[in-house]
Amino acid sequence: MSRRACESCRIRKVKCSSGQPCSQCAQLGLPCAVVAGRPKRNNPVRGRLIAKARGEDDDDSARSLPPVAPSLASFSPAFFFDLLPAFEQLVYPFNPVICPDDLYHAIHAMDDSVEDRALVFAFAAATVFLAADETSNAMLSPSVVPSPGRRAARTQVETLVQHSLDAHKRLDSLHGLGGAKDNGDNEDDGMRTAVAEEPPVTIKRIVTCIFLEISMMGFRNYTRSFSLLREAITMLQIIQVRHPATAAGSGEDAARYQRLYWEAFIHERFLTIAAGYPSILPPLPGTNGQGHKVSLLPDPTVPAHIKLGFGRLVQLFLVMDEQFLKYWGQQGPGQTTLGDDDASVAVAWIEAKQAQLDIDEAEVQQIANANANDNANMSDSGLTELQHADLFITRLWLRTLVWQLALARGLLRSDPAAHYHPGHSGGHNAVHEGLSLHFPAQRLSAQLRLLVSRLASVASIGQQGSGIVQKLFEITSTIADVLTLPRSIEQQETIQREGYEGYEGQQTQHDVTDFVFLVQFVSQFARIREQQKAYLWDKVDQLRAQHGLESAGGHAV
Repeated sequence: MSRRACESCRIRKVKCSSGQPCSQCAQLGLPCAVVAGRPKRNNPVRGRLIAKARGEDDDDSARSLPPVAPSLASFSPAFFFDLLPAFEQLVYPFNPVICPDDLYHAIHAMDDSVEDRALVFAFAAATVFLAADETSNAMLSPSVVPSPGRRAARTQVETLVQHSLDAHKRLDSLHGLGGAKDNGDNEDDGMRTAVAEEPPVTIKRIVTCIFLEISMMGFRNYTRSFSLLREAITMLQIIQVRHPATAAGSGEDAARYQRLYWEAFIHERFLTIAAGYPSILPPLPGTNGQGHKVSLLPDPTVPAHIKLGFGRLVQLFLVMDEQFLKYWGQQGPGQTTLGDDDASVAVAWIEAKQAQLDIDEAEVQQIANANANDNANMSDSGLTELQHADLFITRLWLRTLVWQLALARGLLRSDPAAHYHPGHSGGHNAVHEGLSLHFPAQRLSAQLRLLVSRLASVASIGQQGSGIVQKLFEITSTIADVLTLPRSIEQQETIQREGYEGYEGQQTQHDVTDFVFLVQFVSQFARIREQQKAYLWDKVDQLRAQHGLESAGGHAV
């Protein structure tokens, strides 16, 4: 008789070659373990009622957890412990709810706790996903082929996600079956037992959903990501109802709840922009994005630099207020402008949003300057390179979105950038440069290239997952669209009349050089889709033909 398929092949639904390990597991570096045949699934409620009628069941046995499935033993505790340093560096700064110490204890408890088991597998999936090698050795190549290491990591993430989902769903089932007592008179009473109690709602369960959502984003499965995030949000709202003191900022878990709420707030708004799903979480009281600063509750367990960086990230996402989301939603498929039933996106509104981002940029720069002047305290209160890169790119991405809103309503001006006054808003004589048609190509492109040139490691961007890479593509593609716009007759006449020819030629050369550098940089990341890379390189070819630029190394410069 042939051997049963190993657990890794069974979960991935591929043919198992037998052997120990099998060829699939050996190639991908996965644990290879054969699970004994599963018994036929009986009706759990009916079986428990029969056992109870025979006197073979009691409350304690009904509530006890069964032993860990053999397949879980293929991931040793050492595997999870070894992931904790990567989690602390890559995941925790942007998800500061469950700390490494919490996970250490959860790993020890996962054999006896389904809740901890679900959390541990979810943390491992998110960490492996973010720690996977994100760059290619061929920086100039427009097609980056994932390495075998990344393919193995992807398969491992799939396995970890499946184990976490199995445990997460099983906890609901165990909780229901071990809940309210019934008299065993008939099957209907037993069925009511299975659904009588409310589902368990804990911080660990919510974080499990968040980690699974992050992992699903790695597979570009926005629908599953959204459903998991919405489950997390539902549990947050249950806590708001059951424990209003915690939601209001008092009690033992108030600080952790607050950070978890803001994390869900950030993820939900990103999915609104990336996939069009609705956002339902309002900002917490006292923060509405109109100059109110985010004040995170004190928590001595969170390092100062993580609290600082996370608070700055929340502050950025508050720019996406309800009016912002409303305007963005009116740009849906088939619509080229905002709804006529609303007042037009006023110049003052666009300027105010760009001014908010100006203020944020200045404040973060002050933090960096203070940190540079006090190297002794850098590790305690300064932002890491990873945090700086995330804040910088997120801010440029938000500037791009605000610019796109202005473009959709025809509010942009084609005047040379020299006519604009950065950092000012309102009034008839002060026009923010964010209303310039050339804003992305001239300011954002230069800022992004400056950031890249200062990075000690490209991993500071690549290891932040598909969200940050998607932001990079959005910024770069917007720059491409601006650079490839043909000049109108009026623009050409203005340039000739005011003698800009030499300036315009130099500026164009500079802008295109910056753009090609960014395309080369973005093309490194394996999480950029092939269609997206092809789109950017096609824009490079268009620019080369449009401006008569020569190429080097096979690509325009």
